[in-house]
Amino acid sequence: MPQPTRTALAALALVHAACASFPERVTDEQAPLVWDPAYRSVDEGELVVTGAATAAAGIAALFRSRSAHWRGGVLFDDWVRAQARTDDPATHGGTVFTADLLAGVVSAYPLVVDSLIVAWWKEDSPEVAWNTAVITAQSMALAGAVAVGLQALTRREQPWVRQCRAGFEPPGTDCEDPPLADAFIGFQGTVAFAAAGALCAHHEATPLYGGGSPDRFVCLAALLGATLASGLELIPDRKYATDFLAEAAVGLGLGYLLPYLLYYDTPAAAAQPPTGMLVPLPMGDGGGVGWVQTF
Repeated sequence: MPQPTRTALAALALVHAACASFPERVTDEQAPLVWDPAYRSVDEGELVVTGAATAAAGIAALFRSRSAHWRGGVLFDDWVRAQARTDDPATHGGTVFTADLLAGVVSAYPLVVDSLIVAWWKEDSPEVAWNTAVITAQSMALAGAVAVGLQALTRREQPWVRQCRAGFEPPGTDCEDPPLADAFIGFQGTVAFAAAGALCAHHEATPLYGGGSPDRFVCLAALLGATLASGLELIPDRKYATDFLAEAAVGLGLGYLLPYLLYYDTPAAAAQPPTGMLVPLPMGDGGGVGWVQTF
């Protein structure tokens, strides 16, 4: 098994073992888990917008182009690429698999574990489960829509394609069938960072694991998982370092800030402002972004 895969799986095992050591809520009074009445709850309109953004991102993804407008690295991209990339087939395949696995785990964890298992089933708090699940889905949908929109606008070539022009076919690729020009920014990494950001926001605002160290630890574990999921793709040459940094900025920015701006820092008694969602809009060979608003 390649060393990056062993390292990532060891990190996952450590996270699992640590989380398993906190099976019960740790508050002294064992207070029930409730949605703080000071927080604003989600409404049906936001659920519709979240679904619309998800559908729009999926549809727009079908219109992405293989014709690149942006080739090559910027800033420190080429230096990082020289240090990180490998042409070893085993390492290439192992890191791609591990990155995909970690992205799936990080993206699913706040929905399946926190909202469904902990809040709804274990703590019998459907209101917390509903709000955290919809807020997480909203953050992930927005992050995914922004990622697909930027892919359509920038059309950045994946770095490994450069080797095809130099006459070398990297392992696990097909130079006769070039990939989509979707390096900036990666959908998978951006959504994973958004899920981690939303998870941290939820655990900071609501003591899903009783507050204190368990809630802080799962936030750090999610951030580590998202960082590995996105960063490991540098090794098989699927993205540049600036793509990785942009994924982290967009994903964490939307995943963490959106819950606070719309829910946790918004008094429930205040008039609810119109809410909306950026969605990608396919247009010919390219695309743009639009705003869908609910009132």
